[in-house]
Parts: sequence; C-alpha cells; structure tokens
Amino acid sequence: LGVSAGLLQNSLNQEKVQFVDNVPDVAVSTYNTLKPDMSFGIWFYSSKFFGGVSSMQLFDNKLGNQGRLNRHYYTTAGYKIKLNRELSLIPSLLFKTVPNSAYQVDINAKIKYLNLFWGGISYRNQDAVVFLTGINVKNLVDVGYSYDITTSNISKYANGSHEVMLGFRLNTQAEIVSPHDFW
Repeated sequence: LGVSAGLLQNSLNQEKVQFVDNVPDVAVSTYNTLKPDMSFGIWFYSSKFFGGVSSMQLFDNKLGNQGRLNRHYYTTAGYKIKLNRELSLIPSLLFKTVPNSAYQVDINAKIKYLNLFWGGISYRNQDAVVFLTGINVKNLVDVGYSYDITTSNISKYANGSHEVMLGFRLNTQAEIVSPHDFW
C-alpha cells in the first residue's frame, strides 16, 4: 500500500512558444501554477504472482485556462513460470487509462536467468516496442537498460528512447520475493 503527496509546479511562457503557422493559439496563455497532488497504489504478490492497481494525479488539477492534469489509472498483473532450474519466464500486462482518452496496454515477457540476469520485450499498443535487459548485483543493486522503438506517428520526429535504471533493494531478507521484484 502506498501514498504519495507533493506539489506540482507547471509554467508556460507563450512568448517563448514557436507556432508552426507563426500565429499564437488564443487557447494558450502565460501561467505559472503550484498545486498540491496525490497518488495512491496497492501492490500484492506471492512467489509466483503479482498484481497492483494505482492512480496518479488524484486532485485532477487545472492548468492555465483550459488544461487539466487528468487522473491516470493503472492495473498490472503477471505470473512467474519456471522453465527449468535456471530459467523463469514472467509474462505480464499493464493497462493504463485516462478519462476521455484511448486506453493503452503493455504486453510484456521477461526471461530471468539464475535470478541474476534478465532480458525481455514489451509491446505497447499504439506506441512502441521495447527491448529490456538487466543484472542483479549481490541481491542488493539492480541495473537495467531499455530501448523503445517508436511505432506511432511520432516516429517521424523521434527515433526511440533509451532508459537506464538503477534500483536498490532495502529488504533482502523477505521470505517471499515478488516475481516482479527485479527490473
């Protein structure tokens, strides 16, 4: 169970925005806001199954004249399948939705070798294919890398993205370790 609370600062200076047609959009204004916000989530797992639900931007804050930070909802689940003594396959799904927008689904598959190395692939509908890899160092530190290949219309402007992950394990004495408990 987790709760996050904080402040969001958003600002826009219309004088620094360049419009394609050189005509400013009347809907865009100059503003600077500081608003409270909150997120909430629940995570549950066993040695073979994991799942969770969460929501971000719970306060549904307004930005400027017409913008809004809509609530985001996430649901995820996955299962660990032992292939043999060294290999495990962990398929999982992630559903993401925002009111008045199209939903998004991530279909994921990771292979874990000796609880030390992992690699995987993810498909995000209407957006990208992602390749992932990582290593666990002495059950204390996780290092990972992913590369997104954009498949949506934005691929005309973006060649993909790189992400480097660094995780620290605080409780290495847990009796049951979630199958998702690695990046």
